[in-house]
Amino acid sequence: MAGPQIDIIIPVYNHADHLERCIRSAAAQTFAAQRIICVDDASPDPRVKEILSKLAAQLPTVEVITLEKNGGICHAQNVAVAAATAEYIAFLDCDDWLVPDALMSVADALKQTPAGYVFTDRIDINEEAGEERARPYGGQPQLRETRTHAENLLDHMVASHLKVIRKELIDRVGGFAEGTDGVQDWDVALKVSEIAPLLHVPKAVYYHRVHSGQNSSYDNVVNMRKTNEVRRAAQLRRFNASLHAGRDFRLPAMIEKLRQGASDFFSTLSSTHVILALDSKGKIQFVPQHRDCVRQLINAHAPSELLLFGTDNLYLPMLQDIWASQSRPAIGVYLGEFEGIPRGIHSLRWSNSYLDYVVCGSSEGHISLLGYTHRALKIYVPSPPRIAEETANDARAVGI
Repeated sequence: MAGPQIDIIIPVYNHADHLERCIRSAAAQTFAAQRIICVDDASPDPRVKEILSKLAAQLPTVEVITLEKNGGICHAQNVAVAAATAEYIAFLDCDDWLVPDALMSVADALKQTPAGYVFTDRIDINEEAGEERARPYGGQPQLRETRTHAENLLDHMVASHLKVIRKELIDRVGGFAEGTDGVQDWDVALKVSEIAPLLHVPKAVYYHRVHSGQNSSYDNVVNMRKTNEVRRAAQLRRFNASLHAGRDFRLPAMIEKLRQGASDFFSTLSSTHVILALDSKGKIQFVPQHRDCVRQLINAHAPSELLLFGTDNLYLPMLQDIWASQSRPAIGVYLGEFEGIPRGIHSLRWSNSYLDYVVCGSSEGHISLLGYTHRALKIYVPSPPRIAEETANDARAVGI
């Protein structure tokens, strides 16, 4: 059985000192690539053009596309994908390189297990410090046997170098989205994982260059926001499919009414781990945040909407049970006065792939949450509660 046809694409921007090693490693594969497509994204270093011209003349599989204007990594990769004609596309950064049997390892794996997206392990190398470090499963080997690749992708870019993706799938998901530079590979991996199987090859075949101080603090903040936008977008695609577009959530308005009419009760409620559920009759059920209780709630009351309180330690298996129910309710989370901001934010970050909306009990909470929200996520910031003498029993008189 013949192996798959694979094109290697290399987006190029400077890195003249490492470029020739990169391209020659691609050309020296024991399983030959059909084409090696290099897209020069208007590199200002004149040596880049010289190297590309020389190698294109020496190596018959090397093709060079030169862009007149710099468009960023997403644009360069989209140009390369459009030029590719093979069934699969392998992605190689212009300062990294492959071991000789990298494509052979992928081709052998595909013969055994067909997949739309194949990824291997990598080796991080700091040439300045003379350090090498194996990075199995995207640097998260502890996750390998716990969940599916698609589920693990929600929290980490485990499907990184070397990645080989069926061209037809890249086209189906729309290629590399504008504005995702820096997290574009993760965005595409998430989208492809929703429509095709992923295959992990546990072999380090890719050398990835790193160096000290690689990103500035500003870059880290920008990438954090992009990372969470990508995760939120994946959440909206994966877990909101059963929700009607433009749905108006009812519980936040009821909670506002409750906090105005029985503030003492609300204060007690917000410090505990409970769930407010809007049942099939439009009434609120109070349920402990416990997996068995949630299962009973779903079976007995078929709730349309849930709001979770006490966010220090959201219970992910419980959230997954809610999502897996036949008619999934909308899932919200309440973030209170944020006295424990780091814990609450950390918990939300690890859980936010399963939430539909957030209620912030204070403007401070809203501000603290900004780095972790997607622009399409619905955020409610209720007004401060009125001082009231009502006790917990008065909650029944609020009329919700």
